[in-house]
Amino acid sequence: IWIMILRILVLLLCLYPVAGQAQISDTTEIRNCINKASYYWERNLDSSLYYIKRGHEVSTRIGYQTGVADIAISWGGYHWFRSEFAEAIGQYTRALEVSEGAHYTKGVSIALGSLGQVYSKLGDYPRAIEYYLRGLKLGLAVKNRILILNSLGVVYRKSNNPEAAQTV
Repeated sequence: IWIMILRILVLLLCLYPVAGQAQISDTTEIRNCINKASYYWERNLDSSLYYIKRGHEVSTRIGYQTGVADIAISWGGYHWFRSEFAEAIGQYTRALEVSEGAHYTKGVSIALGSLGQVYSKLGDYPRAIEYYLRGLKLGLAVKNRILILNSLGVVYRKSNNPEAAQTV
């Protein structure tokens, strides 16, 4: 279920309309790098890392903070698939910080949900709940809200709090 949720979050990133200060060709390249990186997560992690680094280079070069945040989310997913959870937390935290600085609500939402997933996987349910609840406070679109509510219910159940799970 976690892989499915992670893929849906990345898909939401890919569907987010590209806007801002960069040239269309550069932002299109960044989107393509994100799409290819997530495509290769389960197929070839070396290829995934190549596209992540390429997207990071372009985003950084043009100063496109939304791209920097989205690439950090993708890099977190790369580490997730390698079971490198400390590194995933680092990338998702970076994505959260950059997204907050750029007032990029969707990036904040995805980073919070991703951090919740990692902490849930690690069995740190109080911290996972904290990140999920922060994400819900953003007043997210219905699709993101459903993903976070589902994940929050699972964490409450795993942390032996079925009453809280039923209220989600």
